[in-house]
Amino acid sequence: MYLQSESRYLTVEYLVRLKHPFYQLREPLTQRLCYYFPTIEIGIDTPEVYPQTKYYGPEAWAKNRELVEGKVVTLEKDVTEADAYGRLLRYVYVDGVFVNGELVRLGYARAIAYPPDTKYQERLAQLEEEARGAGRGLWR
Repeated sequence: MYLQSESRYLTVEYLVRLKHPFYQLREPLTQRLCYYFPTIEIGIDTPEVYPQTKYYGPEAWAKNRELVEGKVVTLEKDVTEADAYGRLLRYVYVDGVFVNGELVRLGYARAIAYPPDTKYQERLAQLEEEARGAGRGLWR
């Protein structure tokens, strides 16, 4: 998986049984590893798969991986750079698709506000209502 950011590419790797992807920044020409960090998609909450598997956790994890694996992704920062654990907080896009929103729309995640990072919260709440109404994913 590759991320494009300021003329650099980031390799995204999912670690087995972990909820969040880890991003590795590499120089585009040499592919030299620069640094390694986890990222969280903000504005949403997906069911856990680690340390304890929750209802619909494996399905949500697999869908998230399906949406970004092997693709160039764009990360958008809201207000906060990282959470208390050092994980980057970002909105994720792949080929123009808002991944955070797609996970909510398909019922793989809930819309949850984490102030001050609420830029798209109204949109995410509308997508959750759509998923609930259609009985998708978590709302079956």
